[in-house]
Amino acid sequence: MTEYMPWLKYKLAAINELKSTKLEWTHFIVGYFLDYYGMPHVKTHLPPFLVSVDVANKLARIPGTGNDAVTFTYSYDVAKFVAVALDMDKWEEETIVAGDKATWNEFLRLAEEIRGCQFDVEYDSIEKLKTWQITELPSHVSSYGLYPKELMQFLMAGLERAMVADIEVVKIEDMLRENWKTG
Repeated sequence: MTEYMPWLKYKLAAINELKSTKLEWTHFIVGYFLDYYGMPHVKTHLPPFLVSVDVANKLARIPGTGNDAVTFTYSYDVAKFVAVALDMDKWEEETIVAGDKATWNEFLRLAEEIRGCQFDVEYDSIEKLKTWQITELPSHVSSYGLYPKELMQFLMAGLERAMVADIEVVKIEDMLRENWKTG
């Protein structure tokens, strides 16, 4: 796996080092950043890194059937979760953060409704995903200078974990309506 994610060995080494100390720490797992789906209109400090649905270009390249649940969290909401975590008595090794959850098909339907048109949609089979291959979005090609194609394919092929928290966060529909509503 580290051949596709060279930084992962450093992340795992850091986690192992933390485990060997008496420090209290947690690893935040946030799902997909919702910011990507409001670009270029949304306030964010993240560079473009689209997964599955390209709202700006009205394209979708969906993994599997599109019926698996996926977690999305706006980067500014991650800060809210971190602030809450600072006041917790005890941290678990992993803290799962979830702003909103939807299947890719639900996300796509909402994006199409808000953009007022049908998107160009393709589905990648489970067999294709098992070989760490996906159908590219146009934005992937522009990222190859930062992430080699093989890495981009690997990163985009996986699914994220999710949980629900009692923090008010930006939802998928809010992000899309606020940044893409026409008229």
